[in-house]
Amino acid sequence: MPANAYHFVTRWTIPGTVNQVYTVLNNVSGYPRWWPQLAAKFHQLHCGDCDGVGARGAVTTKGFLPYVLKWEYIVTSAKPPHEVSINACGDIEGVGHWKLLQNGDVVDIMYEWKVSGKKAILRYLSPILRPLFSWNHNWVMKKGMQSLQRELKRTRSLIA
Repeated sequence: MPANAYHFVTRWTIPGTVNQVYTVLNNVSGYPRWWPQLAAKFHQLHCGDCDGVGARGAVTTKGFLPYVLKWEYIVTSAKPPHEVSINACGDIEGVGHWKLLQNGDVVDIMYEWKVSGKKAILRYLSPILRPLFSWNHNWVMKKGMQSLQRELKRTRSLIA
């Protein structure tokens, strides 16, 4: 595996239903509001079909470390409300896959992210700073879990 290639598997367990979680995760334009570490900026390029397949967006990601990643994604497959897959290109290139499973009153969420860093800092410094870059990814994902829980509470209070 090249030094700038990464494979992350993130698992979350969140109170709610797969429909609620899928609705929030599938609305990428809302990420800058509730998950700014992942999408500090977002610009929708194409809506895609009724399931979101073909949707494209431009994302600027800002984690804890002082660098940003600019990349685009396209939704390559979707099985609402359980799965969504994307391809990414730009400062990072690769594939991502969300999988949601209802487990009683919680949702088990798995995100698999297989990417290569194309930005110079990732290409050249991954052999040395891989643990730091991995920590940064894990920090962003931890913030995502916390933020998703808050967003689900917020959306439920709007309905009630």
